[in-house]
Amino acid sequence: MRCQAAVREVSVQEAFDALVYGEAVIIDARTVREYDNEHITKPPKRCFSVPFDKYATPEAFGAAAAKVIGRPVSKGVLLFTAQGGDALTAAADAVAVHGGYTNVMAIAGGWSEWRKHYTATCREAPPAGRWVPTGQEALKSGLMSGDAAMSYEERINVQDLTKVGFDKGKQQQQ
Repeated sequence: MRCQAAVREVSVQEAFDALVYGEAVIIDARTVREYDNEHITKPPKRCFSVPFDKYATPEAFGAAAAKVIGRPVSKGVLLFTAQGGDALTAAADAVAVHGGYTNVMAIAGGWSEWRKHYTATCREAPPAGRWVPTGQEALKSGLMSGDAAMSYEERINVQDLTKVGFDKGKQQQQ
């Protein structure tokens, strides 16, 4: 990828460090649908959606990104698209040149590369393969009534709800 002098390409690990430890912000230049489907949520208020395809010119995109950020960012502006490549180069250059930021970093490989290494909450991504429930997942969500979490996750003592009817709040067999 070829970026202008004000923009440098960084690995996912460098981007993670800049975001979590360096107080950088992220401009997510993917489409609105892609952003709504999944985006970085932690640290809070540091990921902004500015869809690159929504703007007619790179200048308009750069100005919109600067307006969304709304504050000087000396720690850095991270930027990614869905796959990286030419769209990422153009978007990063636009933020640097037209947004006036001097520390713009383009995340190599875009969102698809980020998801290989980290989740949307900046945790390490689980290894690829089959997910096996441990019974602890529901506990993390706050479902703490007795063995309900374990029962649900491991299908212990779970009734077939297609055979159960409800009448005035009481459970009855059909």
